[in-house]
Amino acid sequence: MKLIVGALLLFVGLAKATSVPRITYEELKQIPKEPSLLEHIKDDGGRLGAFAVTGIPLGGYKDDVVAILNKAKNCIGDDESLPKIDLSGHSTRRTYATVDNTYPECFEQEADTVSRAFQRVSLGVFAAIETIYGGDLGYVAGGSELALSEAPHKDHIHFYARSEEEASDEKAEKALVPEHIDNGLFLLITPFPGQSLVIRTSTGRLVSTDDLDVSDTILVLPGAALPDWLLQGESKEVRDKFHPVPHMVPHLQHKGYQRTVFARMMVAPGDAIPKGDKIPNQVTFEEVFMRQNRLEEGANSLEDGGLCSVDLDSEKYIQSVKDQCNDGTTYCWMGCNANPPHCNDDNAVCYDAVAGEECDPNSSDHGYDCLVTCPFECPEPNGYFADPEFCCTFFDCSNSIPTRMQCTTPGGPYLYYNEVGQYCDWPENTADDCGSRRGCCPTLYGIDACWY
Repeated sequence: MKLIVGALLLFVGLAKATSVPRITYEELKQIPKEPSLLEHIKDDGGRLGAFAVTGIPLGGYKDDVVAILNKAKNCIGDDESLPKIDLSGHSTRRTYATVDNTYPECFEQEADTVSRAFQRVSLGVFAAIETIYGGDLGYVAGGSELALSEAPHKDHIHFYARSEEEASDEKAEKALVPEHIDNGLFLLITPFPGQSLVIRTSTGRLVSTDDLDVSDTILVLPGAALPDWLLQGESKEVRDKFHPVPHMVPHLQHKGYQRTVFARMMVAPGDAIPKGDKIPNQVTFEEVFMRQNRLEEGANSLEDGGLCSVDLDSEKYIQSVKDQCNDGTTYCWMGCNANPPHCNDDNAVCYDAVAGEECDPNSSDHGYDCLVTCPFECPEPNGYFADPEFCCTFFDCSNSIPTRMQCTTPGGPYLYYNEVGQYCDWPENTADDCGSRRGCCPTLYGIDACWY
């Protein structure tokens, strides 16, 4: 049956993208002995990016995580001695921070359980990092050489709350916490049901983590210090095996909504330098972590805070990231993103499809609607042509001007473009034509999360 095709629109609302890779805790532990398990934690660009660890092996973990969520308002939200930050959308964030595993008495036991789970998972993550690297990693601090597994950490318990006031339309379209990359080695974080992070993969795709089970999952996000500090002096090929993950917190869904997360950032002492002598004059962890000394609000030193302290407006920082981009990648939103298969280094650009213009290549002010893409060139002046990136879209060329068309729409049947018949058809009838291309362009929070 042939179906009429409508023009592609930016759908307003949420459509689920593929979730992050997942691995059980027992599998994570086995990675040094079974390196093939690394494939379970690589993202769609083949790099170590965001992944979820399930099967947390601690009795009572599920109950204790849920208890923290239930107690957070009284323990954190109502504690006026803790720092409070006003966010957009009539929302606030109050934070409890510690570097020595000391937690509020009201949920001290529960927080200790999560802390012990973080410790176990972090050891597995460090082992996976060394397996990918192909050798032992460590650092020198205070005159002593330490193993990577001995790295210190900083814990933050964030309590977000939205007031009963209605947010304005202008603010409702922005993220509660804008997309950013943390500057530590990696972040461990508990998901929050129905209101979790949105991350960007190494290919530039937006992925929701809403589907993760908060009671049995720890989310892992590599940070900028992993390639920029720990692997300084290594080749681009080695550093590019790791993807510091941009991520954002969407606006709280409705008036009175609350959200709680427990996060652990793995760091290093401020004076630490990677072990070895591959390059002279190695920069310290603090130099990389602070990035132009831009600290989190209220922080005066590394111990006081600054998980997201990178100076994104620094021309030096932007250029340093650009210089790391290999062939086949393009600088877009704070990192080197893989070019789509039909693009090359000459025509790939960082493009804002919502605004309909190229994102400023000399600015870090790239919204989460900036993605790497390139113009589609019509093979002939007129006709229908398959999309080189996706199976469920195609291009309608008129006088050599291409218009992307959509076979699958929200609420409608899941359809692919049939190149032979030049109409939308069921996937089972078009699988051979689709080949290795991706299925559909998902939308996430009103953003078309594919190449435009």
